[in-house]
Amino acid sequence: MTRHKTAHLDPIPICDSGYASSKYAHALSHMGQPVQLPSCGGWLLQRRINNTDYLDGRGGYPIFCCSDWQGLPADLASLEESTIAVSLVTDPFGSFEEDLIRECFPDQAYPFKTHYLVDLSSPISSIVAKHHQRNAAKAARVLKIYEEPDHAIYLDTWRKLYANLIQLHKIKGVAEFPDPSFSRQFDVGGLRVFVAKDGDEVVGMALWIIHNDCGYYHLAAYSSRGYDLRASFGLFMHTFEVFAQEGIERLSLGGAAGLANAKANEDGLARFKSGWSNNTRDVWFCGRVLNRGVYDALCGQTEMSASEFFPAYRSRQE
Repeated sequence: MTRHKTAHLDPIPICDSGYASSKYAHALSHMGQPVQLPSCGGWLLQRRINNTDYLDGRGGYPIFCCSDWQGLPADLASLEESTIAVSLVTDPFGSFEEDLIRECFPDQAYPFKTHYLVDLSSPISSIVAKHHQRNAAKAARVLKIYEEPDHAIYLDTWRKLYANLIQLHKIKGVAEFPDPSFSRQFDVGGLRVFVAKDGDEVVGMALWIIHNDCGYYHLAAYSSRGYDLRASFGLFMHTFEVFAQEGIERLSLGGAAGLANAKANEDGLARFKSGWSNNTRDVWFCGRVLNRGVYDALCGQTEMSASEFFPAYRSRQE
């Protein structure tokens, strides 16, 4: 196995934009206490385990990003005194090899979900499915679609649209963001906000995150009118055009809904994303037990220790 450097002479500079930024980590403070990993430049969210004094760590939503994956082994080693276990989902554009991931996460490391990627060095017309292009053209004829640099203007509008999304799709868990989180997310460096209007009414919004010169489709929400007018197609096409003009060539659209891969012809979200994509890459689910004795004691019984859920002691809670 290839050995990797496990320490830096000095901590790398703190990233001030995107998923690896301090502001984004603190926007997720409802999920846990943000803890910086100084060697790799990423963040974990530490949570108290049940009613104990023990802590575990999880990556942010929806993926874990950092500036230098080679520094991750040193950061994980430094957590062994305070953290029982760590879990995260890798960045589809992360600069790491499989052996590094397996070295860092010997307990759980497997391809988790296929993410749809875009290489905008090719013409948009050769990337996007004809069906999507037709729907985008229809949307552009009736909607005003543009980027809004003053994010705060539409914060309350976004909250209303996202509340509609939660109700429509019965969203629970990490994607059910509280209002303070959105206030902080709208202040994150690298956030790009795109708006679709029908007359004076905002019928759809799409949020993107820029990190390391890559664009990540973050969240989107629409009103009933927005769905009827195909606002999602218009917003995606406009975003592609803007990013292509700026030279942002690598985009990640995320994966299908749920905890497992879905075939594009069976899942609506997968079908939508695949129609905008010209590449894919699997992201990895990663888990590491840092204190085996306490971990096994928290699981309490063999069947929980052997659970596919990681960390297993949370399988009855999440």
